[in-house]
Amino acid sequence: MSEPVPVSDPVIRVEGLGKRYRLFERAGDKVLAALGLDRLVFWREVRRCDFWALRDVSFEIRRGERVGLVGHNGAGKSTLLKLLTGILAPTEGAIRVEGEVQALMELGTAFHPELSGRENIRVSLGYHGFPAERIAALEAEIIDFAEIDEFIDQPIRTYSAGMYARLAFSAATVVEPEILVIDEVLGAGDAYFAGKCLERMRRMTEDSGATVLFVSHDLGSVQRLCTRAIWIDRGRVVLDSTPLEVVKRYGEQVRDRQERRLRAREMKLAPQQVQALQGGDPTRRTELFRFVAGDGSSAPRGRHVVRRVGLRRGGEQLATVDVGGPMDNDAAHDDHLLDAPGYMDWGPVRRDAEGDHRCFEDRGGRYHHAPFRFTVDAGGWAAGGIELVVDGTAGGDDEVHVEWFDAEREAYLRLGSLGSGVEQVFALPLPAEDAGGEVVAERPAGPVTSEDRPDAEYGDRKATILGVDLLGADDRSRRVVETGQPVAAVLRCRIHEPLERAVAVFAVYLPDGQCAAQVWGDVSPRAGNAGGPLEPGDLEVRFLFEPLQLGAAHYHASVALFHDLRVDGAEAEAYHVWDRSVLFEVVQPEPRHPTRGLFAQPFRLDCRWP
Repeated sequence: MSEPVPVSDPVIRVEGLGKRYRLFERAGDKVLAALGLDRLVFWREVRRCDFWALRDVSFEIRRGERVGLVGHNGAGKSTLLKLLTGILAPTEGAIRVEGEVQALMELGTAFHPELSGRENIRVSLGYHGFPAERIAALEAEIIDFAEIDEFIDQPIRTYSAGMYARLAFSAATVVEPEILVIDEVLGAGDAYFAGKCLERMRRMTEDSGATVLFVSHDLGSVQRLCTRAIWIDRGRVVLDSTPLEVVKRYGEQVRDRQERRLRAREMKLAPQQVQALQGGDPTRRTELFRFVAGDGSSAPRGRHVVRRVGLRRGGEQLATVDVGGPMDNDAAHDDHLLDAPGYMDWGPVRRDAEGDHRCFEDRGGRYHHAPFRFTVDAGGWAAGGIELVVDGTAGGDDEVHVEWFDAEREAYLRLGSLGSGVEQVFALPLPAEDAGGEVVAERPAGPVTSEDRPDAEYGDRKATILGVDLLGADDRSRRVVETGQPVAAVLRCRIHEPLERAVAVFAVYLPDGQCAAQVWGDVSPRAGNAGGPLEPGDLEVRFLFEPLQLGAAHYHASVALFHDLRVDGAEAEAYHVWDRSVLFEVVQPEPRHPTRGLFAQPFRLDCRWP
């Protein structure tokens, strides 16, 4: 093996990169604008709005580095790669790429579907200018690495996505490009082949100094392969650091989102409450806000700067939009502006000494307002105490009001007027009540309680379960926990009459109904009453998993109090059972270790030599 090539000057340099798409109300207007003929349509306005997929992205990548790009779907990763490979042209900023780039970005773009795998290999190598004898040698190497010998003479259109990924990667890397760009295509292959690919990319950088830019949602692969990682969110670089640091920080955000989602799914809503919520998902609630001038019947006379809007409760940020930032008007995100041209009065993105922003100004909008929306957990909204925070400045001589659309009253409620400052706070009213006087959503925070109405509960109720929760090592309520860490399942119970015996059970199930684990134990009587009956009163039962050894997966848990245990396979007589009442997820710790299945079986290694 040759000596590793040292890291040298940057081969990729990105400075202030931005990509804007212009969205037109009419399809024909897009064609006119592309040809520079939109001014000819003088009798009407060509309505359009700007969508920034990336903004202010800057970084350098040096020769021989393996850099991972991570972020949620729609964060801007693929747009960035298309800019780096020349597929798209930037709107602003500069890109300098030194070296030959080989890109594996979208399956189905490199080969002709009617040609066989072998024929596509020869065409691809011929395109790179290799002579016939060199093509023959590389062809054998590609086929050997891809391990699809029996299909190599079949048309590409007959290949599965995994087979195509094998062939495409093998062909792209056999020539050892100076810069290799890979966007998720390895996700179509199996774990065995993905491991081969990671090893080949590592060898390429160490032996020939090739640079790898690798996009993947598999954070374990990013850690295994990459020497550096960049986290992108909503079109901006959030963190550029070591793979471990980026994976930890990004993983925290992923787990936080999953935690909120699982808590929301625990809510049990009555049919009339489901209908009262906006949208089809009863665990989520979409709230609409807007800026209006005066009484809202006319357009604003001045330019009113808005830089940021958000929702918070106490010190917790529930939602935010950086107004003027990339993707601030992307409807695919939970939180965004509504800026349909011809209807809304949000101005274009502008930049001043304080940064990017938009203005609420006269844009000919039919409704004379500048709306924005947030989507939050329904239970979190129902808990109350929510504030709208605005960073903006009113301009001109007209008064700008901040309003919230109350879906129950089907009317906008005025929260206050826009002043000037980075933190203008508008308190929201308490959640609206339905005809029965009940809040339209349950709170998801903390333990699952009897008010949350489990999917199924039964028993003679001589003893009842009042609540159940999962606690992490810090004794805080959790719905996303790590395997190998201490976890406690806590049952709050109430004994209603003297009982000879009670057995507490905590049973864990996979989504398909298969029981993954079940633990149980006798409920102890009060201190000083050893051997006596269980006396009426409240008690707390804790199942301590020190450590938790369930493997990474999503689970449901049932909790129960039984009269006794049965050994004949039949279910024992129940005091109280909550069936599938807790949803939680177990994740691998960071840094990730190889997956050990659904149960991390303790073991001891014993090696004996003859």
